[in-house]
Amino acid sequence: MNNKDYIRFVEKTTSSASADFDNYIARLKELNESNCNVSRLTTAASGIASEGGEFGEIVKKIVYQGKPYNEENIAHMKKELGDLLWYVSQACIALDTDLDQLISMNFEKLKARYPEGTFDVYRSENRAQGDIWSKAPFKGAFLINKYKGIFGLKCHITTKHSSILLKKLIVL
Repeated sequence: MNNKDYIRFVEKTTSSASADFDNYIARLKELNESNCNVSRLTTAASGIASEGGEFGEIVKKIVYQGKPYNEENIAHMKKELGDLLWYVSQACIALDTDLDQLISMNFEKLKARYPEGTFDVYRSENRAQGDIWSKAPFKGAFLINKYKGIFGLKCHITTKHSSILLKKLIVL
């Protein structure tokens, strides 16, 4: 793959609303007609990304570049988190929700993921059916079946059993 081939690939895999102004405007109108508050939603998305980057920049400089962890920088981080909160509130307006509902939804999601009430690396990486991140099937079955000869396996491994097998192989 070279630069020209990659650019052609990018062109082919770009949505029409991303590639063409008229299609972009048409999509915005379509969303607006479906009661999507596009203005607030895009304000929230760009603001959360930007302000999150500003917060991350301060943390990066403290952790990796020797910036002091002091009252001034703590206050700066808090101000950036306040800016993030403002943009999250914009998203709440766009989605007709509030912070209390988001907190409750997040608590329920994490309570289901970590029923013992403590973090677990395995559950963090191997989500249960219905977890918001479990849209794609676990790739362990594919990898195990592809390389099963290395493990001395002669049977076909299903997704259901692959995470258990991988956990046991890691212990070996």
